[in-house]
Amino acid sequence: LTQVKSFINDIKSLVKIEPKSLCGIELHYGILMRYVTSSPAYLGHEYEALEFDITYYRAKDPLTPRLYEDFIEEIEQIALFKYNALPHWGK
Repeated sequence: LTQVKSFINDIKSLVKIEPKSLCGIELHYGILMRYVTSSPAYLGHEYEALEFDITYYRAKDPLTPRLYEDFIEEIEQIALFKYNALPHWGK
């Protein structure tokens, strides 16, 4: 929770580099932020956290790049490596 502001600022810095990168997000992508409490459940979180879910669509052809694919991948890399985020359980 203490690093959320820094993470959001990192995303804003990326948007400054490519201002159109999140344009039309309601059409192609979705970013959901939600608060999660700690839980002793098997798949529960050990501590309170914020979850960011990024939804995007891929073409049926794996060689066709996604719209602003590099931007979304950069967000993923920052989250995983700079902030020690966890990917979705099924990934």
